[in-house]
Amino acid sequence: MIPMHYRRAAAVLCAIAACLIALGLFTGPALAEENDDDQPTPAFWRDVETMSGTLNVDVNVNLRSQPSTNSDKLASIAPGDVFRVLTLYNESWIEVDYQGMVGYVAAQYVTWWAEYDQVESADEPNITILSADTDFSCMCEMQEDLSFHGTVTASQPIVECQALIFDVRSNEFIREASSVFEHEDDVRVIDLEQFNGRMRIPQLPSGEKQLVVRVISATGSVAEVRRNFYVVGPYTDVVNMTADCTVTVSSGERKYLTDGNHRSAWVPHKGTTIDIALPEDRDAGKLVISWVLQPDPFTVTAYDASGAAIQTIEEQNASDMLYFVYDLEPGARRIQVSGFTGDQNVDEVIVIERDNVSPALMQWQPLPEKIDLLVVSTHQDDELLFIGGTVPYYVAQGKTVGVVYMATCNRSRLNEAMEGLWTCGLRYHPIFLGYEDGHAASVARARAGWGEQSLEDLVAVIRRYKPDVIVTQDVNGEYGHMQHQLTVQLVREAVEITNDPTQFPESAEQYGAWDVKKTYLHLYEEGQRTMTCFTQPLDYFLTLTPYQVAKIGYQKHYSQLTDFTFDITGQRYDNTVFGLYRSTVGDDVAMDDFFEHIE
Repeated sequence: MIPMHYRRAAAVLCAIAACLIALGLFTGPALAEENDDDQPTPAFWRDVETMSGTLNVDVNVNLRSQPSTNSDKLASIAPGDVFRVLTLYNESWIEVDYQGMVGYVAAQYVTWWAEYDQVESADEPNITILSADTDFSCMCEMQEDLSFHGTVTASQPIVECQALIFDVRSNEFIREASSVFEHEDDVRVIDLEQFNGRMRIPQLPSGEKQLVVRVISATGSVAEVRRNFYVVGPYTDVVNMTADCTVTVSSGERKYLTDGNHRSAWVPHKGTTIDIALPEDRDAGKLVISWVLQPDPFTVTAYDASGAAIQTIEEQNASDMLYFVYDLEPGARRIQVSGFTGDQNVDEVIVIERDNVSPALMQWQPLPEKIDLLVVSTHQDDELLFIGGTVPYYVAQGKTVGVVYMATCNRSRLNEAMEGLWTCGLRYHPIFLGYEDGHAASVARARAGWGEQSLEDLVAVIRRYKPDVIVTQDVNGEYGHMQHQLTVQLVREAVEITNDPTQFPESAEQYGAWDVKKTYLHLYEEGQRTMTCFTQPLDYFLTLTPYQVAKIGYQKHYSQLTDFTFDITGQRYDNTVFGLYRSTVGDDVAMDDFFEHIE
């Protein structure tokens, strides 16, 4: 095989040859004739280029050790002898390989040409995706005529292409189709349209989906590209093994624990217990307990087959969460939940099989002591409808994001909110302050309904989690909703006093005073900007934009979908437009980042 530096030199040779012809120094390349019998290049073979030459005179020519007539004579090249051309040393001399001897021949006596040979490639590089120009809707309705368009281009010939659809909620591939090619065909571009009729796409169940296009080379190397999309329709639960367990309670209606209905709940009494016996042939990996509202402390105990306690969890719920996921020790055969005070109702108990955990299973973490961004929303859905791509964008930027809801709607709405935020990438449990959802004739009446405790609670949240930035709603309540207006009023008051320890001194003593650096209001006229970053694709969300992710998250609010529409960019309630209400670090200049000037 010709060395790589020789191949580079041969390329230079082609460029200089024209100059030599013009100078009359040699006759130029004689092109090799095409062989009509050549077959298509096998994809697992590699073309090797060599440069060959012969004399263009009828007399012998000397092969010199150096590019000079004063150097040693290595051999005498006869007319008709063929030698390898290694490099064009200069306009007068060509470096050649003649019968194993490397030397120099006067260029004026040489005619040269390129030849190609094939050698079997034992070290073919791993296949990679060069480009993926996919074009299909990130959202579709069930039964809608969704179809995939676009192409995927690979770096190496493809022997097989697989198209798969992964269902995030059930944690499994639910559609698959493949195309197989002969390696000699040298296929490198895949048209996605060929898979549409083979995957029953209009019959897809609802929820998050992922299209996976996987290309495979002859050596077995694999590359793939993934694209998220969402199917709107009735929702299904995370796959679990609860139905195969025996669940008993010491009092109350057990069926409400496992009916999958957030409008029903099991009502505990002080001293009552929940007992879950696991099937002998299946191992539980996680226990999920969700409550109607934030519970008081309780205890989870796991027992092995002999009845010995192998795991005890004393849940204090210091972060006021209402959704808990616990990892269970291997060998657990029975689980007991106890320590109920009777103050809060249990919404649902779910047992997840080990090694079969759906990515859609919400596994919330408590908020850390210090966060970057706090989104203050009135109701469960305002954080997406009006604050738009804020949560997914800053989650993708690596910021610690928290969400607090002032009003608490029914339990189903709380679950919709958590599912929506989880879809947006949030992993810290939202805060539900629990004030009554309702309509009022004025902001004053709305405030009277919530009471001054609402301001004190919001101040305590800000002092506890110390956000650098707060983002909230429109001072006019978007469409005039008085509780929306009240939320903004409370935020504006809170950020002015959280740094004053004489205001609500109890939380100041517990958490310390805190001054929020920047506060943004939706549609606020001062320092107004359009967050164009919300409409730019992010690798974090597999090229979906934060706006699209928020729109998908809003689909979790299925009880509200008939009343509101999310697609409002550029319209009256444009959820990419915000103004800077308050700043301790100066005015924004770039106007495209809530964290400008904040290190």
